[in-house]
Amino acid sequence: MIERRPLDEAIAAPRENYTGAPDQDRDIVELNWEFAADAVGEAIKFLPDDADEVPDADIWSEYGAAAKARHPHLVSRAKLTDDLEYYRGTLEDFRALYKRT
Repeated sequence: MIERRPLDEAIAAPRENYTGAPDQDRDIVELNWEFAADAVGEAIKFLPDDADEVPDADIWSEYGAAAKARHPHLVSRAKLTDDLEYYRGTLEDFRALYKRT
């Protein structure tokens, strides 16, 4: 998805962070997927029970307000829930594929 690409690129830690040591590099990638899932999970906690999107009053940064103005669907309950499932699923798949022996 287009909306996920910038975050996916941020999750894949910059090359200079990779050590060349497989276990350390695996840990970096895994941790970044965990952070992504945790961040979205935290955002969902702040949605009022009866709200389908993040209220304007709850967006405290200029960046966040501008992002919502440009792409309001990105802060909807449906989108956040979808993103959370995506990040958790990707993390689960990553762990299954690269489990330590």
